[in-house]
Amino acid sequence: MAGCIACSFACTGCTYAQKLGLLKWSNVKRHQASTMHCASVAKYLQNNPTAVPRDEHGVIGVPPLTAFRIVFDAGRRGESLHMMLSLGAGGGKKLRSILWALNEAIKRDQCGQLKQCPTIGLMRDERQGQLMHAFVAYANDLTVHTGLLGIAQRWGSGSEALAKTTALAIKRSSTLNLCVNQLGRSFKQGQTSQEEQETQIRSAIHVLGVDAASDERLSGDMMRHPEEHGFDQAAVLPNLQLIARDRCHCMRRVVLRAYSALPYLKNALTTFCRGSRSILGLTHHSLLIREIFQKHCMKPCNNLLNLKILNVKAAKHRVGSFQKPLGRGVLLIHAVIDMALEVMASYGAGCKQGAVAKAWLAQLTSEQLLQLAMMADGSDTAFVLLRFVDDPRHDVSLLNK
Repeated sequence: MAGCIACSFACTGCTYAQKLGLLKWSNVKRHQASTMHCASVAKYLQNNPTAVPRDEHGVIGVPPLTAFRIVFDAGRRGESLHMMLSLGAGGGKKLRSILWALNEAIKRDQCGQLKQCPTIGLMRDERQGQLMHAFVAYANDLTVHTGLLGIAQRWGSGSEALAKTTALAIKRSSTLNLCVNQLGRSFKQGQTSQEEQETQIRSAIHVLGVDAASDERLSGDMMRHPEEHGFDQAAVLPNLQLIARDRCHCMRRVVLRAYSALPYLKNALTTFCRGSRSILGLTHHSLLIREIFQKHCMKPCNNLLNLKILNVKAAKHRVGSFQKPLGRGVLLIHAVIDMALEVMASYGAGCKQGAVAKAWLAQLTSEQLLQLAMMADGSDTAFVLLRFVDDPRHDVSLLNK
C-alpha cells in the first residue's frame, strides 16, 4: 500500500491522495509530472520546512558545502574518483554530480575571462590516449588567464582526428550545462550553447603549441587552411598565425638521444638500463631479482649516501624516463654489481638472467662507469633547464641571467 503524502496533505482529492495497492511505475511517474502534484509539493514544503533535508542556504536536495570543498581539494591534489570515495563526501553517483557542478562553475567563470581576452594561445598535448587542451589568454590590460578547455578520451589518431577533437573541445568549453552520459556522448537536454563565445575563442587563438610530431603540425595547418588539405569542415582557427613546437618535447629528444652519436656510449647505456637484456632491466620483469637488488641497496657499504631508492623502472617508449634509472644506478653502482654477481651465481650462465649478468660484468670497465656517470650528470643538468622552461608562467628573459 502506498500513496502521495503531498497530495494527501493538500487534500486535492486525487486518486493518489489515499493509499493504493498494485501501483504501476509509469502511472507514478505521470502523477509526479502533473501540475496538481507540483502545487501540492510546494504547499507541503512550505508548511513543513523540516520534512526534507536542506543545505546551509535552505536549498533542497543539494549536498552540503563541505562535500563540495572536499571534492574540490581532492581534485586539486589529483586524486581519482575511486580515491574520493574514501573521503566521506558521498557515493559514486553523488560525487559525479558534485564534479559536474564544479566543472560548470569553473566553465562559467572561464567563459567570462575569455570574453575579455583578444589573444589566446592554445597548447595541445597527448599522453596515454588522452588529448589535453590548455590555454593562456591575454587581456588588453596584460592580465594573464590560464586554464583547461578540456581533455578528450579515445579521440582516435591522425591529423584529421586531431583537428576535429580540437574543434569539439572549443565547442564544449563554450556550452553551459553540458550533460555527458557514461558512454561519453552528450545529450542536448538543458544545454545552453553560446555560439558567439565559441566564435570569439576560435578567432582569438593566434598561437598553437603542439608536439614535434608531423600529424600535430599538419592538424594546425588543416584548422587554418582546411581547403588546402581537403578537410571537410570550416576553418576551426581562422586567425591562427603561428604553430609552435613544444620546446621541452624537442629538448628531450635532442639531449637524451645524444648517446646515439657514439656506438660506445649507446652500447654502455643499452646494457646498463635500456631494454630487457640490460642489467637494471632484469629488475623490471623478475620479482626475485628485484628483491635481490633491494637487499643489496640496504647494505650501508653499498649505500653511502643513505638513499631510500629501491625503484629503477623506466618506460621504454619514453626516452626521458631513463634519466632516473641511469642516475640511480650510478649512485648505487656497488649494489648493482653485487646483484649481478648473485644473479650470475644463482641462475647460471645457461639461463637468460645469468647470461645477461655475466655479459655485463665481463665488459664492465672503469672507463664505462665514468661515461655512465657523465651521461647521468648531463641528463640531470638538462632536466633542470627543461623543468624551468616547462613552467607556463616562466619569463624567457630570465634565461639571459
